[in-house]
Amino acid sequence: MFPFAATPGISVLALALMAPLGAILAWMFLRDLRFFVIDYVPLAAVTALMAIIVVLLEGTMALLPSFAIGTGSATVAALARRVWRRGMGSGDPWIFGTLGIAAGPEHLVPALTCLCTLACAISAAWSLSRGKRLFRSMFPVGAAMYPAMAFGMALRLWNASGTMPPTLDLTSMPMDSIAALWIMAICIPLLVGLVMLPAGRR
Repeated sequence: MFPFAATPGISVLALALMAPLGAILAWMFLRDLRFFVIDYVPLAAVTALMAIIVVLLEGTMALLPSFAIGTGSATVAALARRVWRRGMGSGDPWIFGTLGIAAGPEHLVPALTCLCTLACAISAAWSLSRGKRLFRSMFPVGAAMYPAMAFGMALRLWNASGTMPPTLDLTSMPMDSIAALWIMAICIPLLVGLVMLPAGRR
């Protein structure tokens, strides 16, 4: 269990908030799959809902490591975009950051595993359905982010309920608050600079 365990009433509220969160994620998934776009206003709403759910389930102190993981994920994605110039759009770092917030330090590895699996499946289905070379053409791999976010939040809810098997309970890996602040202090300015600067020529 988390050190800031939620009461049964708060858990019900968190579960209720998962419904609009899932609806928005489903809408963004379908829109990204069809139009290759990331809508920032719904993404901001998703981030706010996730933050509220995290506080309800785990307490306010859980936000710091979650946002540290989010800023770190976004920074890594922004760096990858600068190197792999044709593979990522300008919105991808932000969506990677939101995924990091959804999973937090405890469930980041399972969420990334889910992301990679879904990304490969979507990419293969997209290429084969259009008669294109497998993994050689442009495909909406970013759409896999939204189910992975839902998976990360579901793991949080499951863990906070106290019914998660011990083999899946990764909360024994604490993140020091000072280290989290350092991560955010380093990553946030770097992330803003990388995103604001235009990507290199394609």
